[in-house]
Amino acid sequence: MAETEKFSKSQIATLKHIQKKGFAGYRRVDGKPACPELEELVEAGYLEMWYQSMFGEDVYKLTEKGENLVRSLVG
Repeated sequence: MAETEKFSKSQIATLKHIQKKGFAGYRRVDGKPACPELEELVEAGYLEMWYQSMFGEDVYKLTEKGENLVRSLVG
């Protein structure tokens, strides 16, 4: 559980949401990522991200490392 302490409650809630839905898309604002706090999770290897140009959204999906983290949080 100590590993989750470096992430905000919002980041952890987003990880749980992505696990439930399979992915999450956030529309860019003025060409910048709408959720810059998720970049920390991408850099740490918990999420993978790609840009969906048709919708102008950044799409996030859990990596295996992210899946393991969320499973450990849920119990």
